[in-house]
Amino acid sequence: MKILLLSPYVPVTSSGGGGTVYYHYINSLSQSNLVDLLCLSSKASTNLGELKAYCKNIKVFKLNLVSSIIYCFLNLFTKMPLRLSYANSKQMIQEIIKLNSVQKYDLIWASHERMAPYAQLFKHTPKILDLHDLVSLRHKQLLKIEKNPVKWIINFLESYRMKKFEMNIPNYFDIILLGNSWEANLLKNKIKINNIMVAPRSIQVESFNVPNTYTPNTLIFTGAMHYLPNEDACLFFSKKILPIITKSVPDIKFYVVGNRPSKSILNLSKNKNIIVTGFVPDMSEYLRQSAVFVCPLRVGTGVRMKILEAMAAGRPVISTTIGYKGIDATNMENIVIADTPDDFAKMTIRLLMDRNLYTKIAEGGKDLVRKKYDINRISTDINQIVQRAAS
Repeated sequence: MKILLLSPYVPVTSSGGGGTVYYHYINSLSQSNLVDLLCLSSKASTNLGELKAYCKNIKVFKLNLVSSIIYCFLNLFTKMPLRLSYANSKQMIQEIIKLNSVQKYDLIWASHERMAPYAQLFKHTPKILDLHDLVSLRHKQLLKIEKNPVKWIINFLESYRMKKFEMNIPNYFDIILLGNSWEANLLKNKIKINNIMVAPRSIQVESFNVPNTYTPNTLIFTGAMHYLPNEDACLFFSKKILPIITKSVPDIKFYVVGNRPSKSILNLSKNKNIIVTGFVPDMSEYLRQSAVFVCPLRVGTGVRMKILEAMAAGRPVISTTIGYKGIDATNMENIVIADTPDDFAKMTIRLLMDRNLYTKIAEGGKDLVRKKYDINRISTDINQIVQRAAS
């Protein structure tokens, strides 16, 4: 089968999150299909080395920041979600028009809502759209923490517009995918349509097989640090939870690991107990040296790949309910759940001090990702989705 995959970013493992997911999806699809890839990038050049082994043809189109802002401004007073306006690329549209006349694809697979308009240019080809998560829900959650009035208005508009988009777009695709069952069921109940499926998120578990040694009294949180939910989680933890922990564990160290830290995040390093690393080439190195992974998110949809990676590395995870939602984990068996600053601090201290609990949660988490989230176990599911869409 010949498949064209569309992505709003270059799907490589160094991208993290959805980039990691789709790198493994492409790997899996390429085993029995021919895969072409069209994607956008904000960078002038990108290393495609790890993708070339799995894709027959790859084309990357650089997004022009000025043009993206202009498209957003022009659609500010329309019904078009700004996320879709920002990802508008004339070059990518022209390439698709050309492909339509010279190529015959058996399936179009679009990753993220931003790729939906491009996929719809293929009028008579079976199509899959992977929404990943319900973005409308995320924007609604952001209204609770956003303090900038302009950004608050944008989130309000995007929540409304994306909800309309999510309710309507399944009519134009053969299959709609979401990364977890609770969001898939939420959308199914709203629109009463049977082409919505769950595409399990996965990681290459063996690549996070780090030594079972770590520096005592060290905590870690990872992610893109310019992304508001991650930024809010770090600030919330640093201001409301870490001071409580410090009273019992004065030498505690909290590692904030991820690219593009905002000014607010960089300022956290003034605290002797907080280390802000910025971009790191190998996340597993920091997971190896840290004792406990904390996920104090107050906004979240989809599946937090960072939690799966920490579990695969054998590190016990403590999270808010919102942080782990979408992952089939059980409190006090393979994860620890806490939602108030006092509870989060108390359970973090307990994980650091109680060796039996530490081992139970760490081993339980590692067993969970091996059984349910290893790419080797879900490749069959991915190919079944392809066969259903193309039939």
